[in-house]
Amino acid sequence: MKATTQPKILICDDEIDILDLCHTILHARYNLVLVNQCKKIIDTISKFTPDIIFMDLWFSEERGEDVIALIKNYRQFNKLPIILFSARENLEELSKELGVSGYLNKPFTGKELHKKIEVTLNKFNYTAIDQYPEK
Repeated sequence: MKATTQPKILICDDEIDILDLCHTILHARYNLVLVNQCKKIIDTISKFTPDIIFMDLWFSEERGEDVIALIKNYRQFNKLPIILFSARENLEELSKELGVSGYLNKPFTGKELHKKIEVTLNKFNYTAIDQYPEK
């Protein structure tokens, strides 16, 4: 049975320009929540129940690595696909160290962002993606 709702994507980045860009690229195909700080990330995840989380590594008040560790400490969230989302070097190696589902280097194109979401949703058996035409 196919899901009837749009996939839910949570994007955590302290750069408002990146959040605006992601909204422009993704809003027609996905249900989005965009946050520029992670102080209440567990509450946000609990209320929104995302299918994928994109996590930047550089925040003014938190380190992305610490936020990821916090998320993974919650049994109900530790299997959520998390994608590192950063301009940081060695992102592939860091994604393995942190045990996340993948990474996307900044800068990125809209096509790369869509592809990363589609591959991740397919990997985690989310079938609603099939109902959205390729753009």
